[in-house]
Amino acid sequence: MKNLTLVLILIPCIVFGQQKKKLSPPPAPPPPLSKEQMAWDKKHDRCFNTSKYDPKQRRAFFPFNSAAKVKLISFSSDDIPYLAISVNNFSIDSTKVKESKALSPAGIDSLTDIMYNVGFTPMKHMRPRRKGELEVADPGYMCIFQPRHAILFIDSTGKVTQYISICFTCHQYYLSSRKIKYTVDCENKYELLKSYFLSQGLKYGTKREE
Repeated sequence: MKNLTLVLILIPCIVFGQQKKKLSPPPAPPPPLSKEQMAWDKKHDRCFNTSKYDPKQRRAFFPFNSAAKVKLISFSSDDIPYLAISVNNFSIDSTKVKESKALSPAGIDSLTDIMYNVGFTPMKHMRPRRKGELEVADPGYMCIFQPRHAILFIDSTGKVTQYISICFTCHQYYLSSRKIKYTVDCENKYELLKSYFLSQGLKYGTKREE
């Protein structure tokens, strides 16, 4: 009898709790962006060359500072040519490489200028914020990461010690080491990199018709 009484007492409590949870209203969505906010975003997100670092400073960034040679390669996304052997040591299957180009000192300076000097357009005023808006990172394009290009960093013995994989389709990249310095991805950063690869003779995956 005591057990039955306890059950009868608990049932209304449980039902009331469930009803209260169901009746909780969902949070209201943030208000739409104003014209001022959209204009700020559009201007800020465009790439801008700040000339923050000179060539000597850029060459001092890892892994440029430890590479005897820097090479660009292209390959099929189904046939990635590099494989980790050990820490700071990657093997390259040359049969899977479609194109390659060893960069000249001037070519390296052009590449590092895009990587380290090109970023978001500096703004005089802070971005107007919506009430309740949170700052979130740009995840890149919503597609599968399928790189077809890479930057290889090679030491004096010919060993590939680091690499940067780039997917121009998804606007994403992968760094072989957390120590590699990279910059934020402004709106047309990947178009600049794609044009750079094309200017160095790598046509696979960089021509507009592809």
